[in-house]
Amino acid sequence: MTMDSDVCDTHGMNKMKFGGQVVCPRCFLENESKKLQQQEQAKYDADKANEKKFMFHQQSMIADSNIKKANFDNYQPTSEEGAKNLELAKVLATDYLNEKVFNTIMAGNCGAGKTHLAYAIADQLAGAGISVVFVTVGELLRKIKSTFNKDSSLTEDSIIRTLVRADVLIVDDLGAELGALDANTKATNFINRVLFDVFDGRQGKSTIFTTNLTGERLEGAYDERIVSRIFNNFRAIVFKDTKDYRRKALPF
Repeated sequence: MTMDSDVCDTHGMNKMKFGGQVVCPRCFLENESKKLQQQEQAKYDADKANEKKFMFHQQSMIADSNIKKANFDNYQPTSEEGAKNLELAKVLATDYLNEKVFNTIMAGNCGAGKTHLAYAIADQLAGAGISVVFVTVGELLRKIKSTFNKDSSLTEDSIIRTLVRADVLIVDDLGAELGALDANTKATNFINRVLFDVFDGRQGKSTIFTTNLTGERLEGAYDERIVSRIFNNFRAIVFKDTKDYRRKALPF
């Protein structure tokens, strides 16, 4: 390293010949420091993203483990409607990635692919470092009931706090906990209380719902305060024509 006659305009000091280049020592050190900071920030961001994805898998409450394989690439639409809804779901995922806040309601027939698309959105968001939790309503209620056991390490409050804290929450199969679709059953006080605590705490955050119930049926089944929070600033993906892809033709 040798001194050069050129003077740095920024620092007013002589440049030096180093590694075949003429550089200002202070500029060189500042650039190296900036590179190191960028590398450390990139590592931190990657670690945080991995942590969010780990928490997504750890904190989610899913009864059917097969759904954990769902993503946009392996969604196979069986109808024109399904293909259209796949593209809509990708748009929603992009908007959530861009930190837009809104609810999404995926409604329609059993087995149309609502849960698959909802999980695909969640998986993409978690991979980008967004805090996401996916819960099936029935599994959530079972887990909360298990906290009533005095030996439980969890509490109802801790479970609800986890759902409230998430940047994006997926509430899957809303209404299935009520029983048969045509029974016109109303939610119990317990169900209304749990759902209200979650949805009320999440005001100002994004929640995705999947349900087989119509809007009218939702309004009749749940407390009006819950319905108000579900339908607040929402977008919809509706399956009307897509058949249950899980059912095969019966031989009789």
